[in-house]
Amino acid sequence: MIKKVIAIVVNSLISYFIIFHSINTYAQNVELTIKGIRSTKGTLQVGVFKDNESFKKEKSYKELKFAKTNIVNGILTVEFNLEPGLFGFALLDDENSNTKMDYNFIGYPLEGFGFSNYYHRGLTKPNLNEFSFNVTKNSSQKVIIEIRYM
Repeated sequence: MIKKVIAIVVNSLISYFIIFHSINTYAQNVELTIKGIRSTKGTLQVGVFKDNESFKKEKSYKELKFAKTNIVNGILTVEFNLEPGLFGFALLDDENSNTKMDYNFIGYPLEGFGFSNYYHRGLTKPNLNEFSFNVTKNSSQKVIIEIRYM
């Protein structure tokens, strides 16, 4: 009986190792530099998008939150992993930590926003193809977001 339990535990650990190793084999390092942060209040929220439809609907593939504790001269650099593929980052500088963009009475954003490798100058949302980038296997990716405040 004890041998069966040990065999089950060993097989479970081996399966876990194989799955964990295969996931990490395909995950690639992404270095994200966020520039122009105006305050240490709140958090930085990054929506990770894979296609334009999900971006239009504001349904991100993945949500990332970063504390503003390591900001130096308005810049924060963070690292994380993503699998290879096409992505776009949309950032919200959520200064009041309510997890949503706040707007004034005219409809202009009161908090900062930004997009991966793209500084948005227009008044309407960009398309994902304007700020998307490729994460490729066996390489690291550097992405810059410059925050815009209106």
